Amino acid sequence: MSVSYTFSKFIDDTGGTADWAYRGNSSGYRNNYDPGFDRSVDGTDQAQSLVVNYIYELPVGRGKKFAGSAGRVTNAVIGGWQVSGITTIKSGLPLSVTGNSNSNYFGGNQHAQQIADPHVSHPGIGSKTIPGTGTWFNTAAFEDAPAYTPGNTSRYLSYLRSPGYDNWDASLQKMWQLHDTVNLQFRSEFYNLPNHANFFTPDTGVDDGVGKFGYITQAFDARSIQFALKVLW
Repeated sequence: MSVSYTFSKFIDDTGGTADWAYRGNSSGYRNNYDPGFDRSVDGTDQAQSLVVNYIYELPVGRGKKFAGSAGRVTNAVIGGWQVSGITTIKSGLPLSVTGNSNSNYFGGNQHAQQIADPHVSHPGIGSKTIPGTGTWFNTAAFEDAPAYTPGNTSRYLSYLRSPGYDNWDASLQKMWQLHDTVNLQFRSEFYNLPNHANFFTPDTGVDDGVGKFGYITQAFDARSIQFALKVLW
């Protein structure tokens, strides 16, 4: 078993090579003469990340704790099975709330204006919403910034994040030795084993309108299963 846990905070004033090449409306500098004005957490910042890799041979079959005296045929059926998997649990990504750029502020970009607490009681707060049933945050907390002002929101908001990511992939496999140099392997692989819903980030465009702004409309893939039979020599 291998366990990796990371607790971190990633802060910068630009998004890396991609943003150096293109400063789009979502992350462009508000003041081209002062890049530090847009210092915030990076769009890829994830405060906590846990990844667990494991492989375990089931204690069943000849010479094992259970059915240790199994015969050749029985052992060929119940013995030698292995379980392996990867579990990934990560906190959500910071959101960047964008508004309509209605001014040329020193040649820079314009961010949305925050006017209230985005965490007040509102449909969807505190839980992973089902797409289309409620917004992820209080959308009334944001509006377009007044003309000729930069807007008071940061590039990315560390206090307003997308849903976290919780995924369990696993496999069950068995090997039969057919000859000294020939083996037969059976594998069954399960992606998103518990069929847990992992949602994408919500829409963060103030001007996207009712039914879009603040809503989550996509999710990662549901559980999928595949089987494989291999001859190895």
